[in-house]
Amino acid sequence: METYTENKAYNDAGFIATLTGLPEGTTAVLTDENGNKIADFVDGVATAENCTVSWVTKVFYINLALGEKTEVYQLKLSKSRLITVKDVSLKLNPSSEESFNGYPEGTFFCLDSEGNLTGKVGIQDDCNNYLVYVSKNTQTVTATIKGAGAVPTIAYLNGDVLIAKKPAPSVVYNNLKNKAIDVSSGNTVLKLEAAHKTKQYLVSTYTFTFRWFNVSPEELVVQIDSLPDVDDITYNPDLYKKVCDFAETYEDYSEEEKALVPEGTLKKLNDIKARLEELKPKYEAQIKKISDIVAGYAGKVTEENYKHYLDDVRKAEVLFLGLSDLQRAEFLKTYGSEYWAAYYTATLAAIKNGDSLGYPTVYPDDFMLRDSYYNLDLGHEDTYYETGFREIWTNRPKTAYGYVEKGLPFTSPELLEFDIKDDSIFEIKEVEDVYVDKGLGGNGEHPNMRYYL
Repeated sequence: METYTENKAYNDAGFIATLTGLPEGTTAVLTDENGNKIADFVDGVATAENCTVSWVTKVFYINLALGEKTEVYQLKLSKSRLITVKDVSLKLNPSSEESFNGYPEGTFFCLDSEGNLTGKVGIQDDCNNYLVYVSKNTQTVTATIKGAGAVPTIAYLNGDVLIAKKPAPSVVYNNLKNKAIDVSSGNTVLKLEAAHKTKQYLVSTYTFTFRWFNVSPEELVVQIDSLPDVDDITYNPDLYKKVCDFAETYEDYSEEEKALVPEGTLKKLNDIKARLEELKPKYEAQIKKISDIVAGYAGKVTEENYKHYLDDVRKAEVLFLGLSDLQRAEFLKTYGSEYWAAYYTATLAAIKNGDSLGYPTVYPDDFMLRDSYYNLDLGHEDTYYETGFREIWTNRPKTAYGYVEKGLPFTSPELLEFDIKDDSIFEIKEVEDVYVDKGLGGNGEHPNMRYYL
């Protein structure tokens, strides 16, 4: 099809499909890529309107039927663009930790031709209009753009020429990456416009609007009401940041705007913020405690000196197992490589030298047999803590079931023995039952041991 243009008078928005030479009695229907009917072919002609407005490749199907015989043919229509933008990275000065609708500052929100949010985020092939929220503290933005095209291009800032016409968009992009765009007004529009050298009616643009994020009192009420009840709150850094943003937004309102927020909604916000601030020190203290230990031996543990650090490595492991998933993720951002490197080095060296009985895994919730210590919630005689052991062998005895396999989800009888030094405080009750394996490759029922601690 003809090159896409934003000049609607010259942009092909539809097409006419014509079929010739069909056997008598054949019916034909034009559908979209999802099978939705667009038009019947009448006398071999079907008209499709407002279905090829954009430059995105469109797929249609022509469905033919004659008696019981049917055939389907694909029709693919595409348009080129004068310029394309494939990637944009922003340098914000100063940058902010603020989030907008859950996204960080500088996120590209896609807009349709009417300026409405489409729900898509990031640079998209089917979008040329973007909204970028910036903090009120951000003064300038520098854009590094990657794209394609070979036609004269101009850059406008708030309607005024920022970069005069250049022979190709790449020259404009190179100029832009050295320009600090002032966004301190709260609404700044950067527009790239390309026009064909000889066909002036062929025009392509990209628009980037940098705007302060403003939440109306009505929107704020909806967002606060969607928060969990204060009794169900657990600390989460992202949630705390969101709640603080809500509180700051409310404080920035005028007295008239504050009056639009119900007292019950405001009380919920303040109660949640107070509860999160109560939980925050404990959350951070647990991360700091393990971080301080790991920082003490990071990069120092070797097979030769592991005994000097083994106690600290095991203390860190116990603390790690006590962290929530969020705490683990936050801790591992800073000390992930150091923690695991020391953990494996010390534990494997201890196994090799007979100081430990187990093998480390990357699954922190595994119950591993080794010379370490555990926090187990043990039950009373009538409420035993049930556990099981998976067989993971590299040299399973051929007398045991499935010796070819290295891992089984059950434990065969007489494979495990326990040496309990004090029966008065620790008991393991062994019960034999049946493990049923009916899955792919499974071959029935197998004796299985369960252990109750």
